[in-house]
Amino acid sequence: MAVDAVREVMPDSDKAAWAERFMAVDAVREVMPDSDKVKEQYKGTANSQIVKSSPRIHTQSPFVLPSVQIVPSRQHCASYRWATMAAGDKLQLLGTWFSPYVIRVKLALGLKGLSYEYIEQDLFNKSDLLLRSNPVHKTVPVLIHGGRPVCESLAILQYIDEVWVCTGSPPLIPSDPYDRATALFWAAYVDDKFFNSWKAIASTTRGEQRAEAFKNAIPVVETLEQAFRECSQGKAFFGGDAVGLVDVALGSFLMGIKTIDEVNGTNLLDETKFPGLAGWAKRFLAVDVVKEAMPDAGKLLEEYKTSMAKWVASKSPGFSWTR
Repeated sequence: MAVDAVREVMPDSDKAAWAERFMAVDAVREVMPDSDKVKEQYKGTANSQIVKSSPRIHTQSPFVLPSVQIVPSRQHCASYRWATMAAGDKLQLLGTWFSPYVIRVKLALGLKGLSYEYIEQDLFNKSDLLLRSNPVHKTVPVLIHGGRPVCESLAILQYIDEVWVCTGSPPLIPSDPYDRATALFWAAYVDDKFFNSWKAIASTTRGEQRAEAFKNAIPVVETLEQAFRECSQGKAFFGGDAVGLVDVALGSFLMGIKTIDEVNGTNLLDETKFPGLAGWAKRFLAVDVVKEAMPDAGKLLEEYKTSMAKWVASKSPGFSWTR
């Protein structure tokens, strides 16, 4: 939960009491750094920032997991109470038709063969249902399952994969812990690195800025090209023989990539530079479930042009990219 949201729902006295209880847990005390050392590190960091040379406070594993819950493996499908409950619960998806993050959820639901009610949202006039279902971020997508909302696309994908584990379709997320961590890492990379670099291209109207944004995106795509080679191991998808989490996470942007390329005269997934990704994109878009979930190319192009025209006129973003 965001810090501001915590402040809104939890009084200071409750936060202090929670912090005291948390710090009293033996396992927590064992891993927490010495407070005096933290103070010294902070002072040193603050001083070094003055001379534009800030050291890293912590190191980070090469596999950074997004903030989604990890649950036990699928070895015993019948042990999940959801397996017997899920089929009868109503499914609703709140979204905007052009959002790549909403497209992700449509893809996951389609791959699992699930029926659901889709409720289009106007993000400039947000519905009471959306505000009630996602009071923290107030964004789409939101999956409502049996009256209970699940927010944020990667969390929703994992929820779908864990709840509908017995549909007969291949899992989106591997059960092997290392493979699972790898998939979660690259899905997070798509959101943290690829999206921001691509958004810079999509949001730019001036030629020089667009060229610079495109140039800055190339190293990110190069990294994804290498990731595809390593994850696919010579097979069709990031997930191997079947579409997996990373395929859905990155693949949801493909129609948007094509749209921006058409408008700007660019080719982000150039086959000569990125043969792995270019071939993967063609195979991914040829999957029946993917074709059903993707927005119409002409409609998306018109939406983008209209939104960018509004953005230029109002100096405020008109094309919403939401998670």
